[in-house]
Amino acid sequence: MQDNQSLHIPYYRLHPGRNRFCCHGRGVFSRDMCIFAISLLLIVGVTVLFFAFECRLLTPLLTPAVPILAAIQFLYVITAFLRSAFTDPGIIPRATRPEMEWTELSIATGDLSVNESNSKNEHDSNTVRTYPPGARTRQILIGDHLVKISFCHSCRFFRPPRASHCSSCDNCVERFDIIVHGLEIVLAKEIIVISYCSYSL
Repeated sequence: MQDNQSLHIPYYRLHPGRNRFCCHGRGVFSRDMCIFAISLLLIVGVTVLFFAFECRLLTPLLTPAVPILAAIQFLYVITAFLRSAFTDPGIIPRATRPEMEWTELSIATGDLSVNESNSKNEHDSNTVRTYPPGARTRQILIGDHLVKISFCHSCRFFRPPRASHCSSCDNCVERFDIIVHGLEIVLAKEIIVISYCSYSL
């Protein structure tokens, strides 16, 4: 009975990284939310001060559309800020126990089955590539190029190309780009564009 119940536990409840989840796993953010809250208060505070003082002076001088444009800009900045803060940056799930055992065995023995269907030698489509025992790097064939991948000791798998382990959230992130340490946000993939628009305004 307990095994059946454990099968229905969502993965985000078992997630071992330094993240918090909301909306049944649809939103992910850092555990250290203090700096995020300060940044949010600064955005709201500056906007309130603008509407309280500057907006009353600029509206008669320029145009009545000043508060409307300021409100639209504020909503856009808040939306982009919250979306970049609560969107999954591309976290790669950690290895399961069978995957972990297979990886440890392949590292210990140095043997790894590799499918090289894209290689030019058709009769060598399925080969067993041998590595030195204990090697923590592998070479995989992508197109016509050999790409070196490294083993992640925390997530217990070989990281895909362009992935890196984030020390802030303790996860391997796909297409890792940048960490905004001041806001505790990991930016990767398309989220960096949204965040750039938010911070530039």
